[in-house]
Amino acid sequence: MQKSTFENIINLIRKEEVVLFVGAGCSIASGAPSVDSLTKLIIDKLDSSFYSDATDLQKASAALILQNGNREVLNEILIDSFSNLLPSDFHKALSIIPFIHDIITTNYDTLIEDAIGDKGQVFVINDDCTSYSPDSRHVFKIHGDISHLNEVVISEDDYRRVIGEHSQKLVWNQVYGLFSTKHIWHNFWYRNLF
Repeated sequence: MQKSTFENIINLIRKEEVVLFVGAGCSIASGAPSVDSLTKLIIDKLDSSFYSDATDLQKASAALILQNGNREVLNEILIDSFSNLLPSDFHKALSIIPFIHDIITTNYDTLIEDAIGDKGQVFVINDDCTSYSPDSRHVFKIHGDISHLNEVVISEDDYRRVIGEHSQKLVWNQVYGLFSTKHIWHNFWYRNLF
C-alpha cells in the first residue's frame, strides 16, 4: 500500500531531510498585509500619472520609486506594514518542530525569527554567514526584511537585480546548497493546519 503524501512528508521531516520554504501568506494572521493589500497601500501613494501601469506589487513598487526618485516612501510603507507584529500560532508551532533546521522565506517581517528566538540564526547579508552554526535553526531571508531595507526584493528592478547578480552570494550559496541536497516543503501544504 502506498503511503499518503502527508505521511511521506512527515517521514522526510523526521529524517531531517526537509527545508521549509515559507511565503507571505503565513504572516497574515499576525496582521501583515496580503500582497493585494500591500499593493493597494503603495498604489494609494501614487500620483495618477504613475498609477496606470501599477497593476501588481512589482510594478506599483517600481512606479513609487520612480515617482519619488528614491525608496524612502516605499520603505516607510514596509516598516509601517511589517513592524510591531506578534508571531501567530503558526509561527510559534513552527519554532518548536525539532526536525526542521532550515527555513527559507520571502517575508519582510521578522515573525519567524521572533518565534524561534535565540535558538536561531538569520541570514540576510553575507556577513551573517560568518557566524554560521550547524547546531542552530537557520532562517534565510532571500527577499531581505525590514531590518535590511537595502536588500528588499519588491520592485521589478529588484527582481532583475537578484536574478542577474546576487549581491549576497554567501547567503545564496547556502540556499542553493539546501535546494540541491534537501526536500523543499512549501507552506501551501500546511497553511490550513493552524
